[in-house]
Formats: sequence, structure tokens, C-alpha cells
Amino acid sequence: MTRGPLRILFGLLLSGAAAAALTGCAGAVGLCAGEGCPRLPGCEDNPITCDPDHVCVEQICEGVGWICGRTQEGVYSWLNKAAPCDDDDPCTYKDVCAEGVCSGVKVPCDNPPDNSCRDGQTLQAWESAGFCSEGSCIYASSDLTCPKGCAGGQCIGAPCTGVKCDTPPSTCYKKPGVCVAGKCQWTPLAAGTGCNPGDTCILAATCDGQGKCSGGSIDCTRAHASGGTCISGVCQGYACDSGWGNCNNTWNDGCEIPLDTVSNCGGCGKVCGTVDHGSPSCKGGACAAACSGSWADCDGKFSNGCERQVGVGNVCNLSGMASWSGSTPPCGTAHCGSSSSSKAKNFSGNWYCLFCSHCQKKPDGYYSWCLSSTGKFSPDKCLSPSCSCDPNSSTYPQVCK
Repeated sequence: MTRGPLRILFGLLLSGAAAAALTGCAGAVGLCAGEGCPRLPGCEDNPITCDPDHVCVEQICEGVGWICGRTQEGVYSWLNKAAPCDDDDPCTYKDVCAEGVCSGVKVPCDNPPDNSCRDGQTLQAWESAGFCSEGSCIYASSDLTCPKGCAGGQCIGAPCTGVKCDTPPSTCYKKPGVCVAGKCQWTPLAAGTGCNPGDTCILAATCDGQGKCSGGSIDCTRAHASGGTCISGVCQGYACDSGWGNCNNTWNDGCEIPLDTVSNCGGCGKVCGTVDHGSPSCKGGACAAACSGSWADCDGKFSNGCERQVGVGNVCNLSGMASWSGSTPPCGTAHCGSSSSSKAKNFSGNWYCLFCSHCQKKPDGYYSWCLSSTGKFSPDKCLSPSCSCDPNSSTYPQVCK
């Protein structure tokens, strides 16, 4: 008996899997590295780029899980699920990232050539199971002598000679099978028998009594997250529901933190700090000021807190917010928004000062009037509220009459 190896190319597996020259980012040549590589979508300031050093690295940005993958053409990119990669093993295919590791499916070398006649008396019989080497399946063969001659790939009068029935079509058939008239026949295993479906995303697989192996899929549902898909036994491809964040960088408990609190406002760890004349709050994922007393946030900027004291008399003049210091204190009342009144002065489009045009009682008990040219009280004052004056006059001092 002589033996001879045969290499059968598994073409589907090799399309670019072992490319000699890799193309990086669009327009670049060679390995993708540094600033020219894809940045993390939505978090471009993240120092980790998708390059040869970070293949299968997972990063979470704005509640979305991204994985650095590499196509068979050598292009690197951030992907939300099923990130392709190359494990540098030509005997695997469908290489994908799972839990930070690139791995693929082993080449199934279970499809040998048909037996054939070398000559009128010799049958070349192939082993049913082979092994993969450098991307090719290698099978061993044996030369068998047919006493009555060889024809059509069989020994005349003994068609089962050299036929190996030890590789069933699935794990739900008894092994070995039985050769009948040169063909293998298989007996299904009983329903409920445990089996291997060949898919790590299927759990508790059993035979159905007709040769089919099936089971339940891994549950990829997570709290406050969607898009979970099982890849190579690992759930990935998640995105947090609106208003929720994955702040502990694991998908085991989903998106566990609500993003509407002052400790996590619109993002994990985004803290709303202290507020002048008020306290912090979170509205619609953005920090906002909850103002106290007569103070208000007229400009809507959280950074300067509650910057205006509104509804309180004598706090502003034509120059803006003022105080009671000096001989001519302010005589205006601040309000948020804008006004078309002739007695108002608008500031920055988000607040205005409304001035009086008649005598006002000042804190010292005396009466005075508001000067429209400055928005300040006249230095003249009297004890009687019966003031007679022209507040638009440019002649000072005026006196109460």
C-alpha cells in the first residue's frame, strides 16, 4: 500500500486574509498608524486610534460600543458590531473580534476527494478527515488492490472497499455510519441528545431526532441598551438608550446610570458644579441653574449661574447692573428678556432694565426722580411725594416743588 498527500485549496478562506501589503486609512499606503488613522466616532479627542496596535480594542463613546477592526483588504475602521480582523492564521476564516481577541472558525477539512481508480486493478481511497496547513486541506490516501478490477471509483463486486463512514453530516448522527452500495448511510441520534451546533452563540443544543442540531440563542438583552448581537459567543454592538449611560465600561449590566442627574448630566462623570445665587440641576442632559430668591439665569449660561437680580427696584442704570453707592444711585428694575418700552434699556438681548419716570421713594425716606439720561436718581430730593419736575431736562440740579 502506498500513501500520497493531496492539497485542496480552501479558496473562500484566503481572499485577502494573508495580504502581503496592507492599506491603511483612505488615501494612505502602508500600515495605518498615528494621526492618520480613524478617530473614535463622536469622541475624536480620544487618544486611541484604530491602527495595528489597537485591533479588537473596544471603546465606549456617548453610550455606543465601538471596536477597532481590520478588513481583509487591510483597512482599519471603528465598527459598532462584528468587527472583522485577521488572526494571522490561514487555517481560520470569518475572523472577528470577541472580548478583545481576534479569532476565527477553523477550516473544516472533512470533504475529501471522491475515491478514484488509478488503473484497472488499483483504487485510490481517500481518508475522510484531513487537516489544514497554510490555508489548504491535506488528506491522506491509500492504494487498494481490487481483485475483480476497479471501475467508476469502486472495486468491482465490492463497492464499499475503501469507503470511510466516520464523518457524519452533523453531530446528530451515530458514528460510524454504514456503507451500502458504496454510499454511507447514517442513523439519527434520538431527540433530546446533546449536540454541538458549531455556533458558540447557541446554548443547550439538542438533536431533533432527524439529524438536526438546534438550541436557544444567547440572550443579548441588556438594561437600557439596544442593538446587542452575539458574535463568536460574545454579545456586542450595543448602544445605550437615550438618557442612559454605560459608565462602568462593561455591558454585563447594560447602561446602568441615568444621565439626568447633577453627577452624570448628559454623560458619564459630567458633573454640574456650584451655581452663584442658586443650585445646579440637570435638564435634558444639560446642566442648568435652579435660581434662588430674586435671582434669575437670563442668559441661559450655566457657567455664570444666576447672574441677574430681577424684579427688584433700583438695581440697574443705563450702564447695566449698579449699586446704591454714590450721590445718584440707580433707579431701574431688571427683568429677563427684552422690552420695546420707551422706559426700558435692553442689554445683550437677554435682559433689560425698566426705569420709572416719576418721583420714587428712596430708602432714606426722601423722594427723588429717575433721570432718563443716566438711569440714575436725581441728586435732588424732598420729603413730599408731590414732585414737579422734567425728568428729561438737562438742567441740574432740579428741585422738588
